[in-house]
Amino acid sequence: MQFANYRLNILSPLHIGCRRAGMVAKTYHYVPGHVITFALIAAIGNQKAKSYDDYSNIQREVLSKTRFGAAFFQRSNGENLTDDKDLTYDEQVEKELVYGDHHVTLSQDTRAAIDGAMFEVEAIYPKKDVYIVGGVWFDSEEIFGRNIKDWLNEIKIGGELKTGYGRVSLNNFDTKSKFYPGINNNNNKVDEIGLVIAKNEVLKGATLDNEATPNCVVKNVPLEPFLGRRYDANRGFGRALSSAVLVRMNGIVSADNLHFLPCNNEIGLGCWELVK
Repeated sequence: MQFANYRLNILSPLHIGCRRAGMVAKTYHYVPGHVITFALIAAIGNQKAKSYDDYSNIQREVLSKTRFGAAFFQRSNGENLTDDKDLTYDEQVEKELVYGDHHVTLSQDTRAAIDGAMFEVEAIYPKKDVYIVGGVWFDSEEIFGRNIKDWLNEIKIGGELKTGYGRVSLNNFDTKSKFYPGINNNNNKVDEIGLVIAKNEVLKGATLDNEATPNCVVKNVPLEPFLGRRYDANRGFGRALSSAVLVRMNGIVSADNLHFLPCNNEIGLGCWELVK
């Protein structure tokens, strides 16, 4: 497979929904790979699909021919988001980029607020010189008649799109890159097999915990369920939960010369898994 890293401009707030905490809809501090994948499927479907079967075919094609890994928020020169070197990546994002907006659900009958339906939505807000950076493995640069980078210039990311969230544009798409951006200050390497992280370094993002990628490979962090909010035909966007998988977040790699790729199965999509 071929590899490219990419950089996206953030044009509006982004809500990368992960869970509810009381009245607060929380956001991830990074962009899971499945979010980019489904954003690409939606962009292609909006132009190419005329039926549900068309969308299904587009999804199968994208899943079989691309593997998008996790994407992260980073300055253009690869430096940390803050000058405080003691803060973790999550703490930097929380301090510099995460804000909250208040929303209310309206009754379709009265167009008035539904009692108890006010809630807060966390979002990543645009900031000068901060971009989304990530990587993708693919069979061919062309998919559905256009280059992948052209499709990436048209995607919308995350939830709350109806309120203007999720707008991005392509800043760079580098097919000659030999590193995965946003991980260990870009101190890693990639090849056609996958991403290689040095022993005792952190593999940022979610890594599947299964027979292929056991705890002895990515260690020192607890298991947790990983799932997202999806479209429900009766209740709308963000109202259905995807099937959960067990992952380890930001785990320590236990050996040298291990290769990881984003999973391309629908359950666990975009999570790292050991391939060699």
